[in-house]
Amino acid sequence: MALPTIISRLSIPDAPLHPGIQMSAIIICFAYLAKGPQPGEYLVFSDSGEAQWFTLFRGARSIIKDTLMAQIRRERMTDSLGTPDSTGYERQLPPDFIDRFQRFHEFLSNAAVGEEAFQVPLDAMNLLKTTMVARYGLPVAWDEGDHKYSHVLFSWLYRISDDFLSTLAQKRPASLVIFSFYATLLRDYHPRWMMNDWPDHIEDGIRKYLHPRYKQWVENPEQSGEGSAV
Repeated sequence: MALPTIISRLSIPDAPLHPGIQMSAIIICFAYLAKGPQPGEYLVFSDSGEAQWFTLFRGARSIIKDTLMAQIRRERMTDSLGTPDSTGYERQLPPDFIDRFQRFHEFLSNAAVGEEAFQVPLDAMNLLKTTMVARYGLPVAWDEGDHKYSHVLFSWLYRISDDFLSTLAQKRPASLVIFSFYATLLRDYHPRWMMNDWPDHIEDGIRKYLHPRYKQWVENPEQSGEGSAV
């Protein structure tokens, strides 16, 4: 009964929120994840536009964004493993993933020259690369059970722009491709039980709406696409 009320309050732009509403959003947000994938809901987008979970997440992220980012900055400064290497993630992620990521990043970078519409997905992809560096760029491999830095993966969702979220809700091809890269990274999220089945479910949703011309960026690393990706 509480969920529709909270979602309706969070959906009102610039509306003042009681701390109880904000805390409820946080609790329900993570309970929703633990419940598992829901039909037609793909974490950030859905069959009908923006996902129900992300409406909750908007309320949660406004509360803990500053705390989360401050924690990440402290860990970068104090971690005994050293400073993240800007290319170190390439050693710890699958070569096919890195190849597709770099190809698509180059494609968007070239397309964004003189074409403002491409800048929104490019900015989101640059943020995703920063997230990858923060999560995987240290000079040692992560232990399978180490979840100290798992929250770094969620930092991308706190930082992407509303413009990018809008393009995801509209199921624009470039944004769906970028979100597919993020879904791959979620496979490494700990504790994994909370995200069980979500990556596969998200990728199924992306393939459902992605134009065949762009599925090569998701499914076939041997080829790169031509034409507009926005």
